[in-house]
Amino acid sequence: MDYLVRMVKEAKIFKRNKVPLQDKILSALMHYSGSSLRSIAKWRGFTYEAVKQWYHALMMVLELERKYRKCIAIDETKLHGDQVYVWQ
Repeated sequence: MDYLVRMVKEAKIFKRNKVPLQDKILSALMHYSGSSLRSIAKWRGFTYEAVKQWYHALMMVLELERKYRKCIAIDETKLHGDQVYVWQ
């Protein structure tokens, strides 16, 4: 984790530092490993948009490739009290 924090600090990808870098990196890596943006945001107390921005910024620094899947879930929400999943 210390290595990643140093890398991110050197790259200067985050302009504001209200949230500790370790939290930003951990949230981004959790999303990369498959957790949904909303579940990470809810668990950590951030907005899912912030987690998405941190993820994309970290992807540029680490130069990780996107995972391509045959079928991916792109949204989950509640509709009239029922859990609804939308696939691409």
